[in-house]
Amino acid sequence: MTGDTRPRRPRGPRGGILLYDGWLGIFGGSPSAEVSLPSIGQVNAFPVDVDWTWTPTEGLIVANDVLGGVFFLNGLRPAAGRPGVPGEVIYFDPRSLDWTRMRLSHREWLTWSVSGELPHFYDGLLWPRWREDVAALRSDQGIAVLPSFWNGTAPATGMTRTILPMADILTFQFDAARRRGRSLAGVFGRYSVERAADHRSEHPCCDTPHAIYCTLEPVVAGSYRTPPGVSRRGDGRGNLMSTNGRGIENVVLVHGAFADGSGWRGVYDKLTTLGYRVTIVQNPLTSMEDDVAATTRVLDRQNGPTILVGHSWGGTVITETGVHPNVAGLVYVSALAPDAGETTAQQYEGFGPTPDFVIDVAEDGYGFLNPDTFKAGFAADASDADAAFLRDSQVPVNMAAFSTPVKNAAWRDKPSWAVIATDDRAFDQAMLQHMATRIKAKITNVAASHALFATQPGVVSDVIVTAAQNAGGAR
Repeated sequence: MTGDTRPRRPRGPRGGILLYDGWLGIFGGSPSAEVSLPSIGQVNAFPVDVDWTWTPTEGLIVANDVLGGVFFLNGLRPAAGRPGVPGEVIYFDPRSLDWTRMRLSHREWLTWSVSGELPHFYDGLLWPRWREDVAALRSDQGIAVLPSFWNGTAPATGMTRTILPMADILTFQFDAARRRGRSLAGVFGRYSVERAADHRSEHPCCDTPHAIYCTLEPVVAGSYRTPPGVSRRGDGRGNLMSTNGRGIENVVLVHGAFADGSGWRGVYDKLTTLGYRVTIVQNPLTSMEDDVAATTRVLDRQNGPTILVGHSWGGTVITETGVHPNVAGLVYVSALAPDAGETTAQQYEGFGPTPDFVIDVAEDGYGFLNPDTFKAGFAADASDADAAFLRDSQVPVNMAAFSTPVKNAAWRDKPSWAVIATDDRAFDQAMLQHMATRIKAKITNVAASHALFATQPGVVSDVIVTAAQNAGGAR
């Protein structure tokens, strides 16, 4: 954090000082009707009426940084499990949801905060244009990072950064830390705790720690967003942008033949860390009717608009079930997309063979992928170990399902997106492009094998996020 380190007053006449273009906010002053840092009394829940017998025995919040870190001055009786001695400033670190000892008195800490040591304290947490982004915030705002720090993420990695009221960021971290058994009594005070109660009264469906994100539109990793009511405009270079409302929060993932839902784990992890509610269907693969029924049961459980995602044979399933009223958009991941009255098998007609994709059909009519050609035909871009796991955990499919015509073609009425693996050896490339073009899908091509649902979770997740942002306003 090089540059001008002189303190500046927050926007609003009172409430402390801001350092390093607003990166660090030191509480002080008194409350104001205008936007400003809260007073030290507000943030520490001082009694409203003067009480000369009251003392903050456990300590005082003295500052917080833009990322939700809290500097806390230990009182006469620090809570059990809290490090440091009385009169020592300690730091609640959002990267670990735990305490760091500063080994500084309050006076020493104030000197340290303006001494030029602050940049080293936040080494590795900065991102390009951090100074402009932070300086543009109101003094009661901060930046939350998704996935959260304690999942091993830092802002400089290009993950999602979200402008939020600082009270919301503190509430989020208070609840997350409390759930992990941290000693936080008295740390965030009434300032954040009441904010959590206010939010839950406004949004009774929410539960912490994700509650504060429920009104925010999910975005593709690497971009920024602001809460409703905050007017911001982007400069076209990936900097702060305004949102256009709340995005779709529910995602249902449907696997294809010769696989199960475990292959979606990477996509699941990425989406859930962004705040999405994700459900994975476990298709029995015993018939099209059974797979449709399994998916419909999951769709019935969704609490609102949903993005329905299918891989391979799962594309046939979502084509049939996507007419469900909860479905707002469809994502086809190297997936089949028949029309009403067509079978899955008919989609192959007129296209080239796929010699590496070999199905061994048993006498009972169920098929497995040949183990000798499995990696080449299904998961060429997977590691040998991952390909072996997919091979050995494959679920056989009743081959009769491919000859069952679909009754509905949800893509005729629902907006669609397609992720196409350009190295797919299960389907002819022309076949994939033809199906995606016919359903008027927004197409994303990626160099990957047929198993891209497992090997390319980042690309697949990005397309799902795009669908969630745009399905409500699409055709």
